[in-house]
Amino acid sequence: MRLFLCILTALFAGSPGYILTNDNLSGPPTADVFPHEGVIILNSFPKAGRYTDSEGKEFSYGITRTTLMNVSENSLQLTIHFPADSFAFVTFPGSYVKLFLLPDSISFNYIPFNNSSWYISDGLKPFLDAGLHTPTSRQEIISAKQERIFYIAALYHKTAGVPTAELVLKEQNLFFRPGRLDSLLITCGKVLFKE
Repeated sequence: MRLFLCILTALFAGSPGYILTNDNLSGPPTADVFPHEGVIILNSFPKAGRYTDSEGKEFSYGITRTTLMNVSENSLQLTIHFPADSFAFVTFPGSYVKLFLLPDSISFNYIPFNNSSWYISDGLKPFLDAGLHTPTSRQEIISAKQERIFYIAALYHKTAGVPTAELVLKEQNLFFRPGRLDSLLITCGKVLFKE
């Protein structure tokens, strides 16, 4: 762990517009480090709660704070898209997960993401009520030596607890793994560098 922190500190030493903080490094259970590809992805522990939809169906949810760092000398185009459909788990018959990108209007600044815990978000329920069957997406440019923090909500039906979830990169493709106990890997976007 100490070697990992030294490497990250060296990567960002003297980089304009970027501050390396303990919040970025102290708690994430997963970190995909691809400095040769120009990208580092940090996934936080989940923050979890319960949600009941308008038909009385019960869900648990987990919110992951994902930090995508562009450590290259070029800007990159980030594209993320989660469809309106849900995805079935292989190892839990009858269970499924629905994914959302949460809007910036829902603030999580007051919530530490360096450990797993349960909480209720007042801003989340109206968003889920209105957008349960709506796709969410984001496309933006991340400048060289900059980062973008965003929040991914996973709504789980008939699963045991809220598993740790993560955004992962394979070549230029982004995937979301909503639980480590299942082989489900959901295609959700791309990272393309600009010359």
